[in-house]
Amino acid sequence: MRQNAISLPKKRPMDGQAGELRFGTASDAIEAYHVRTAGKVLLISDGEDLALLAPFSTSPRALSVVLTDGDALPLFTMPDGVGGVIAAGGRDVLCAARLFAQVHRLRPLLLPSDGALDGACEPHGRVTVDGEEQDFPLASGEIVCDLARMGRSLARAYARLLLVRLSAFEAKVLSRFGLAAYPNLWEEAVLAAAGAGDGESVVRANAKLRLLGARGLPRGEGETLAAMYPLDGEIAAYRALCALYKTFFELGKPRKYFCPDYLARAQTAGISYASLRIPTKEEYAARAAALERMRKTCLDELTSIMRGDRTHMRNFRALCGDPPARIPSAQLKKLPEMCPVGLTAVIRDFGLMEF
Repeated sequence: MRQNAISLPKKRPMDGQAGELRFGTASDAIEAYHVRTAGKVLLISDGEDLALLAPFSTSPRALSVVLTDGDALPLFTMPDGVGGVIAAGGRDVLCAARLFAQVHRLRPLLLPSDGALDGACEPHGRVTVDGEEQDFPLASGEIVCDLARMGRSLARAYARLLLVRLSAFEAKVLSRFGLAAYPNLWEEAVLAAAGAGDGESVVRANAKLRLLGARGLPRGEGETLAAMYPLDGEIAAYRALCALYKTFFELGKPRKYFCPDYLARAQTAGISYASLRIPTKEEYAARAAALERMRKTCLDELTSIMRGDRTHMRNFRALCGDPPARIPSAQLKKLPEMCPVGLTAVIRDFGLMEF
């Protein structure tokens, strides 16, 4: 943590539209925020975005804090008279700054470094304070996106849009198996993700998806798989699951006389055996019958999703994305245990995840 505290006049009231999303240069946005804000301005960054705020930290009105571990506690040691908050960085920094702004009734300037806008839009978020993570309401702010700063995160943000379409397909299939309801939020998510290709449209689409997540949009197993593979995990997860789902609906036949070793699989994945959802014989039979009824419909829907993959990969590479690697089979094999309500768990129960 770095701090430079000099007191000054009283703060000015909040103004402007809550949750406004704009595109521009980060340095211009910071300078404009300084000009219209009375009192001290709290500058919050992580180690990677420190250089962006450094030129403004020499102002006699500036208080500078670097959050290296995501814990928001140092923010609440600031002296009185803070009239504005500027935060630059990823999810943890943005959420911490928005919590501080919520407590002090301020309208922050948010400069996200990630094109997916995690932590920038959601009305609530999990924030660590003094080592304890809790869910808090977060202040709305001005979100200024500098596409030049976001770099290759735009490619990952684009891949997340592809995963949304695949996750909506997964949710629809699970509803046909009778395992979960299909919320209408998925249709809104697919609509929000459609058509995005350049940097600005990708960011705007992700902003809509973060708000849908706050309204209860479930996570698909693609997000879980992406988190297991940090190097371009989103695009790698999309490609791996497309291939797996396609093979399942084209060729997958339940293995009647084979039972997966659930205990061994749980131990390999490092989870509790008790957390697994193992179907009864009746449930197994019902799912096998449902698979034959839905096979062609699901394959047609998946083919429709994958039809644009050549364009998708061209867009991904144009947004600074490297050629995607493949998910190691050992990680893909663990997915049913890591996401027990996903489609791969059904595939596992049919004895088809033993590769």
